[in-house]
Amino acid sequence: MKAKTAVLNLVAVLCLLAAGGTWGKVIYVDDDASTGGDGTSWTTAYRFLQDALGQAEVGDEVRVAQGTYRPDESSASPQGSGDRKASFVLPEGVTAKGGFAGLTGDVPNAWDASLYETVLSGDLDGNDVALDDPADFRDDLSRDDNSLAVVTAGASTVLEGFTITAGHAQPYRCFGRDCPDVVPTLGFNGGGVLIREGDVTVRSCRLHHNFAAQEGGGVFVHGVGGVLLEDCVLERNGAYQGGGEGLFVHEGTAEIEGCELLMNWGRSEGGGLGTRDSDITISDCLIRRNEATSYGGGLSVFEGTATLWNTIIAGNSSDGGGGGGSLQVLMLCCADVPSPTTAHAVPAAGGTGWARPSWRLDVCSAGTPHRNMVGLSGRHNANHFRL
Repeated sequence: MKAKTAVLNLVAVLCLLAAGGTWGKVIYVDDDASTGGDGTSWTTAYRFLQDALGQAEVGDEVRVAQGTYRPDESSASPQGSGDRKASFVLPEGVTAKGGFAGLTGDVPNAWDASLYETVLSGDLDGNDVALDDPADFRDDLSRDDNSLAVVTAGASTVLEGFTITAGHAQPYRCFGRDCPDVVPTLGFNGGGVLIREGDVTVRSCRLHHNFAAQEGGGVFVHGVGGVLLEDCVLERNGAYQGGGEGLFVHEGTAEIEGCELLMNWGRSEGGGLGTRDSDITISDCLIRRNEATSYGGGLSVFEGTATLWNTIIAGNSSDGGGGGGSLQVLMLCCADVPSPTTAHAVPAAGGTGWARPSWRLDVCSAGTPHRNMVGLSGRHNANHFRL
């Protein structure tokens, strides 16, 4: 009787899990797989990531083996369609996870994002000229055929363990009046990852050599909340007209934890990270050696709140006449920021800034706008801030 009761209880639990929508399947992808797979195992894996995403539903996890995947490739277009609008669109409630050993590994299910690099590339023709300076991306002809957004994240999705590169959010090369007046304009933002729906997590990803004609060359968040970037590296991304060359948050909320923003470049503001009308929290991050032509080489905050914990901002630069090599703060007041002479302020190693466990910038309710609240020492600010 007890055994029968236990079986009935187990069946009840399984039914509840299924009814609650938490019972998802695992779908496997490996670019070394044979064609015609159904994705139910590594030996029958899909060859193309697009095929797997087309079958994924809420609660599913798509596991992707080491290799290179392009958004215009699928079983219908195995050689690629050349469609610049093609993007890896994550369906609502789906987790996509790269970094698996796959069929060429001794243990296919072994996971290490660094060892088993899984690349999502916007270089559709495989012809990108190797460039180290993001300032050169805009005018490079070899990138004119690249994907406008390598990844587009749906609501409640997770993107983990990928290298995302060569996104080029510039539908056409524009100059002056030829460029869109409205920022943001669809297709001109988020060359690496475009986030326009909420509750998205990007974890253990590396984003490099992506570009946007407007904002957010690496990652662009627009009008949504619940976005988390965790343990990511955003390196050598660029943006031209707007700001936030590594990451830009426009009218949204985001948490950035344990990330590195390195050597990103932009013609406008916020070489590493920029926000507009947004609320962000930055913790345990390194923002270093980024550059903005105008203001805020490391970080630019425009009308919103920014809370920083245990974060280093160092070695950033800007060429704008107002300075602000490390930070630009516009339309904000810093009521909660101590002066360097207060009892809690101590010199940060390597510069003349100050250290504090946390720092919060709040929107001014009235008064004159304040620009460059930190980083007043000149255009190329080598100050080292630990906030």
